[in-house]
Amino acid sequence: MTTDKYEIRALYNDKSIAVYSAFSDSIADVAIQNQKLLPPFTYSRMTWIKPSFLWMMYRSDWGNRAGMNRILRIWINRKDWEAALKEAILITPEPHVYKNHKGWRAKLEKARVRVQWDPERDIENQRLDFKSIQVGITEKLSEVYAKKWISKIEDVTSLTHEMQGLVLRKNLSEAKKLLPVEIKYPVNKEIIASLGM
Repeated sequence: MTTDKYEIRALYNDKSIAVYSAFSDSIADVAIQNQKLLPPFTYSRMTWIKPSFLWMMYRSDWGNRAGMNRILRIWINRKDWEAALKEAILITPEPHVYKNHKGWRAKLEKARVRVQWDPERDIENQRLDFKSIQVGITEKLSEVYAKKWISKIEDVTSLTHEMQGLVLRKNLSEAKKLLPVEIKYPVNKEIIASLGM
């Protein structure tokens, strides 16, 4: 199966899409209990969400980095996800998307949602030749995301550690069986154009 260099791959159903974040125990415990992101989660800075489980594993070192030891699968409403993508601005002024640098910069400074594309990773954290999307929710929208968009929060830290153990023992076939099934997420032509896909 071939994969487009820029496409969104995710675990999703008819109503919701799963994204991943890594937090400290104090934030994760409150989030699981309340099924929302509440303080000590802060609304005053950028929050990055990622539909790629393996990119989150790379970023958090399988939940072993300080302050990133709890991996949460956060289900958000697809209508909110798609509305965010529709208004998102790329963090780099891609010439095939933006006509001039000054116009892009003005849009970026006002943006409530930002997007960057990073090399996807495999189960051994090796770079792949296609991209994974990261969506940045700015402080202008963070509290709305944290309290309104979320339909369910799951703690997948134990799954993360189980998978890492299998990877470290080079039992990759068993580790891959535990991966969430992420498939191409459908987006309209407007989003394809605005995100440089």
